[in-house]
Amino acid sequence: MIIEHKDLKKYLRHGYPFLLVDRILEIDEEHAVGIKNISGTDQFVQGHFPETPIFPGVLLIETMAQVGAVLMAHRHPEYQAATSGYLTKVHDFKFKRLVIPGDQLVIEATEVARAGPYARVRVSGRVETQEAASGEITYYIA
Repeated sequence: MIIEHKDLKKYLRHGYPFLLVDRILEIDEEHAVGIKNISGTDQFVQGHFPETPIFPGVLLIETMAQVGAVLMAHRHPEYQAATSGYLTKVHDFKFKRLVIPGDQLVIEATEVARAGPYARVRVSGRVETQEAASGEITYYIA
């Protein structure tokens, strides 16, 4: 199943400029795979840093968290019906490669655990064959 950018609002409450995921390429009961195309015209890339633009690490985590949130909402209808959700913890994140304009970040998310309103997802992002970042994210979904 593919989820186009225009349909992501069914799963996420983010809007411009913070709906960072461009498309979900694949989603099933086990995992989700999404993409983010990094553009030199993105305003946060232009200012980070003007002489050597890179996609900010905090936005890399946010993009990966959004793919995980789509997975959780897809797997658990009660999460999709939630009125709010928050990132509560970032676990053991490692950054291994800079993500720069022209790159396509491919993000994979898998559910690790779920207990009531809390969910934990393992995420990894790569550019071509190189891992860019990985870690786990905990959400609170109300």
